[in-house]
Amino acid sequence: MKLEQAIQELDKISKTLDDPNTSLEESIELFQKGVELATLCKQLLESGKGKIVAIKREYDKLVEVDIQDELQGQ
Repeated sequence: MKLEQAIQELDKISKTLDDPNTSLEESIELFQKGVELATLCKQLLESGKGKIVAIKREYDKLVEVDIQDELQGQ
């Protein structure tokens, strides 16, 4: 599941939980599903952050090499 889908599902769950006609049993089930989706969102965000950090490190290395080449007159 993609992050956007999980967020949309969490939004639906939130709206259903806000409805006073939602039964206690359904509320508990939805709450549990919401916690699972929130955990998934956190994992997806952390994974994305890790990818961004890795890309930035690679970019920083390239910039460092370019600067060194400039300083050496290449």
